[in-house]
Amino acid sequence: MPNGECVVGATNAAKIKALSEAQALSQTSLHEVDEQQWEAINKIRDRLPAWATALLMILTGIVGVLGTLVAT
Repeated sequence: MPNGECVVGATNAAKIKALSEAQALSQTSLHEVDEQQWEAINKIRDRLPAWATALLMILTGIVGVLGTLVAT
């Protein structure tokens, strides 16, 4: 008796088909997650370096102190 004609064979064929579909969906979602991960990594790479951020913070503080001194 061929595999598709018995109850057990039909059940196994249905399970195999469901697993194949689930795997295809899983591959799609993994691809989307991979894209999101690389997008986050590229955003981090596009940030200013730490020294530039510190320099801007110091300059902003100096401007704030000078502005306060001039206003008083």
